[in-house]
Amino acid sequence: MEKILAEISVPAIGKSYDVFLPKSITVAQAIRMLNQVFEGLNAEYFKDASEMFLCDKDNGVIYNPEEQIWETRITNGSKLLLI
Repeated sequence: MEKILAEISVPAIGKSYDVFLPKSITVAQAIRMLNQVFEGLNAEYFKDASEMFLCDKDNGVIYNPEEQIWETRITNGSKLLLI
């Protein structure tokens, strides 16, 4: 399974993490996966992944939750926001 390494910034908790994302999952699946991981760190902010989105930190592009990671412009070294 091919993966990419991206920096995920989470403004709700003021932290950033380097995360491997499988290229074969959808953006929505990535959001759910990240939500589950970060929920363990701070459950107060991570309750409903359906209200979250993933966007490019540099240009503000919001990624379509229906697209697979490989279909987006997310590549190794991408800086993303989980909001």
